[in-house]
Amino acid sequence: MEMGTGMDLGTFFVLVGGQLVAYLPTLIGLIVALILLVTRKGLHSTVRALGLWGFGLLLAAGLTSVLGTALIQVSMSTMALTPDHTMLAFGALGLVTGLMQATGLVLLALAIVRRAG
Repeated sequence: MEMGTGMDLGTFFVLVGGQLVAYLPTLIGLIVALILLVTRKGLHSTVRALGLWGFGLLLAAGLTSVLGTALIQVSMSTMALTPDHTMLAFGALGLVTGLMQATGLVLLALAIVRRAG
């Protein structure tokens, strides 16, 4: 199945798979953290919500980065992106995922502070 001129869907999945392998330890850690938060008894609902949102945002940022990078790589071939447009796309992806990660970390810090208080 063709995605455009020059790269097929299989190549896209190979790109995603290659990046997921590198992201796998973090992915497993985030999933374990989410499971621990969901199954932990006695947590205040605000602490649980902040933790779930924080870890969820970190997970979403990582997956967005993996998928976005693969999409940009495919677009470089299929849409013949110029180097300037490619750098802009990677910069925009980095900005979005960086903001997601920063927000997730702030939410986790708030959960820790709420728990300690």
